[in-house]
Amino acid sequence: MYITAMVGEWFVTLTALAAIAALVAAVPVFLEMVREGRRRHRGLKTGEIERYREDVTYDATPPSIEEVPPGSAVCPHCGSVNDVGYAYCGSCVQEL
Repeated sequence: MYITAMVGEWFVTLTALAAIAALVAAVPVFLEMVREGRRRHRGLKTGEIERYREDVTYDATPPSIEEVPPGSAVCPHCGSVNDVGYAYCGSCVQEL
């Protein structure tokens, strides 16, 4: 009974140490996220970064049959060629 309790205590101790080590390793990542957010906020305020970008204009003309590889799907929205098995277009992210 005593050995089982001792193993349980070691398990809890090691788990707590692993959690603390993970948090210590994550601190620099969180700090960089905060710094990046502040840089972006400052850039928005000074006008260095634009808040909204214009949408990309897609060429909706479908490719000719010779240009489409066999088994590929052509997006009905933007006309780009997508590989087999995709449910969404890789260019405009609309459902195929």
